[in-house]
Amino acid sequence: MSVDKNGKIKNRPLYKEKKDEWVTREVFIGPDHILFNVMAHLDRLNANPTGVVLLNIRNNETKFHGQSAQGSGGYWHCNGTADLKWAVADTFNGNLYRLNLENKDDVQLLTTKHRRNSRGPFTDEAHSHHSISPDGEWVLFNSSLLTECDVMLIPLHPK
Repeated sequence: MSVDKNGKIKNRPLYKEKKDEWVTREVFIGPDHILFNVMAHLDRLNANPTGVVLLNIRNNETKFHGQSAQGSGGYWHCNGTADLKWAVADTFNGNLYRLNLENKDDVQLLTTKHRRNSRGPFTDEAHSHHSISPDGEWVLFNSSLLTECDVMLIPLHPK
C-alpha cells in the first residue's frame, strides 16, 4: 500500500500473479525487499519464468534468480539475508541450496536427502521452512533425514 500526504491509503498488488503462475512462500528479507518462489512442479506452470524472485517493494523492480535442477520439482521454500546477498531454497526431494543474489550462476547445494521419499509437496515428510540467522551465518530448517521431524542447523557458508 501507499499513503499520500493527506493520509489516504491506496492498496496495490506487489506482484500480480499470472493465471499460469503459482506464487508461494513470501518473506521479507529487508525493509524494502521480499523474496518469494514461483513454482514449477506442474508442466502448466512453466509457461513463464519460475524460481526464486527478489522484489523491491518501493519501485517494483523484480529479479528472477532461476530454478533448481530438473527432476527436483523446482524450488519450494525460500528465505534470504537482510543484506540481499544470499538466499536459501529447498526442493521437494529435500535438497537445500544457497543462492548468490548478486550472481545467478553461483548456486551451491548445502545439504541433501531431507525428504527421502518425496518428489512432490503432498506427503507427511517435513517441509524445510528454513530461515537464516540475523547475522547471516546459519540456516535453521526442518528435516526428515534422521527421524520424522528434526530441527537442524547448518552454516550458510560451509568451509
